[in-house]
Formats: sequence, C-alpha cells, structure tokens
Amino acid sequence: MSEAKAAGFNVDLYYVALDTVERNIERVKFRVALGGHDIPEDAIRRRYKGSLAHLPQALALADEAVLVDNSEIQPRIVFQLRAATSLASA
Repeated sequence: MSEAKAAGFNVDLYYVALDTVERNIERVKFRVALGGHDIPEDAIRRRYKGSLAHLPQALALADEAVLVDNSEIQPRIVFQLRAATSLASA
C-alpha cells in the first residue's frame, strides 16, 4: 500500500473481519469438515492479532476504506472512509 500510494496510485481498502479470533477458528474447522484446507490455530491467532494491529496504518494510507464485519450470516459495513472523511460508523 505504501509503495502504491508513493507512486501516486489511489489506494482503496476493503477489510473484512470477524468479531473474535474464536469465530475465525470455528470457521476454519467448519471449512475443514466440508473438505476445505486447514490453518493451524496458532497461525489464525497470530494473523488475527497482526491484521488488527496493522489496520490503523492501512487506514492512514487509504483514500477510501470499507470495513465489513462478516461474523453473522449477513455481512455488515461498520465503517467507511473517503478521502480522510468518515462517512459512517457503527
């Protein structure tokens, strides 16, 4: 993102997450039960924490951003940002 921004590109961010790391772990277990690929629990926990830790920096670089909570059946937009102006927050 930093390189794209420095090169003059418009940077858009679409961040889709679940509300808890435990829900991420449950989703992976469900996927595995259906024949999908597994991800070790420690990797899920590390990635979840790291992703959230990097989010403020990513938002600072974004010209537009949409944050989506995908915890329930229906995804929910919880935050939108356009040109450093907050449009909505839930």
